[in-house]
Amino acid sequence: MEKVIYNIINFFLMNDPVEELIKFSKKKKKIIFDIGCYRGEFTKSFIKKDKFKNNYFLFDPNPEVKNFIKKEFNQNINLALLAVDSTSNKRKKFTLNRYFPASGSSLNSSHKKDRKYNLSRRIFFKIFSPFSKLKNYEDINVQTITLDEFCKLNKIDFIDILKIDTEGNDLQVLLGAKKMLKNNRIGLIYSEVSGFKTTYNSKLNKMRKYLYKFNFKLYKSKEIKSFSFLSNLRSSDNLFIKQ
Repeated sequence: MEKVIYNIINFFLMNDPVEELIKFSKKKKKIIFDIGCYRGEFTKSFIKKDKFKNNYFLFDPNPEVKNFIKKEFNQNINLALLAVDSTSNKRKKFTLNRYFPASGSSLNSSHKKDRKYNLSRRIFFKIFSPFSKLKNYEDINVQTITLDEFCKLNKIDFIDILKIDTEGNDLQVLLGAKKMLKNNRIGLIYSEVSGFKTTYNSKLNKMRKYLYKFNFKLYKSKEIKSFSFLSNLRSSDNLFIKQ
């Protein structure tokens, strides 16, 4: 049932930026990073809409993701079960939202703290699956890595498209990519920004100011309205391009 609800939400309520990203990225064979991939919907959409064979690197510390990706993709996909962060080689607490892992599973989850969000979503799940027992949040220990470290270890010189959806830890991902950003080795950045409504504007401005230092400007920001509905949270998808 969780997969059914996940697919419904993705189809009707989530933003699909792939066609716009293809328009901005002119290279035929691209290196694409999908950070916070979960079931790989972003990558699936890219494979479907882009006629060129790209190299995809997917990241998610949720141990169940390995099985999802194996089932969903026939072609070779590079999957790292690591938490991309501002520091490498650390063991950190990662919060899993066990009743709906796609939302709120993060190194820095606001979802767990929002009673209004959890009450409304759990009611929603109960309506669709009245006889299922809903699980709670669970903390697991995960290994961290920075983008700079990963690219160094894997001899990746350039990331054409960097997609980030880490449910609140997005700026930390970019802080760990300082060398790649400084050396102009990232083409496009498509990142979610999420958190409490009271701190959302501050989080978005911090990301804008940080990326501005590397000549990125915010080209487009699109609110995820379903995220704010019956919750104290706010989220948006943001496209940053080179100035």
